[in-house]
Amino acid sequence: MMLHEFRKRLLRGDRLIGTMVTLPTPEVAELLATVGYDWLFLDAEHGVFDAQTLQALLQAAGSSTPCLVRVSAPAEVPIKQALDIGATGIIVPQINSAAQAEQIVRWAKYSPMGTRGTGIARAQGYGWTLGDYISVANEQTAVVVQAEDVDAVREIEAIVRVPGIDAVFVGPYDLSASLGVPARSSIRWSSRPLTTLAVFASERVCG
Repeated sequence: MMLHEFRKRLLRGDRLIGTMVTLPTPEVAELLATVGYDWLFLDAEHGVFDAQTLQALLQAAGSSTPCLVRVSAPAEVPIKQALDIGATGIIVPQINSAAQAEQIVRWAKYSPMGTRGTGIARAQGYGWTLGDYISVANEQTAVVVQAEDVDAVREIEAIVRVPGIDAVFVGPYDLSASLGVPARSSIRWSSRPLTTLAVFASERVCG
């Protein structure tokens, strides 16, 4: 089984230090898994990763380091592929409404919480641990959504209250661009009241 106590620790409010993996090289994930990070962020949105590459990265990271996959799009297939190959959770880009967030939860969770299909893949031990995996997957799979557009900021109070959403990741550069400020190496958050609102609303509700 590929799951961990990452979601439990996240919901408890533990400080969890991770780093982003954008290179499709298993040795990179293997090395980063040995240096003490609490989790790894595998970027399949901007990184050049297909499902097979992602699985190789997850295998290289091993069973001791939780990995969350930022999927390529807010769509069912990349979500179930990421979870079936053994990701501890998902990070889903471009979520701008509570309705979108609710759909993400449905795709990521098995019945009765959602509509995730039952695959026989790495996460399920290729069938050997299917029952064990399904019995804990809903509880242990982390679901993180990204707020990276002004529309998400306007809807942030509703988004963060969707059952099953465990955290909100604020995408600073895309959010800045949607507010009319081009991406750059530093952003003065204090001058962007809507962005500050998104951060504080997420923190207040999610903890």
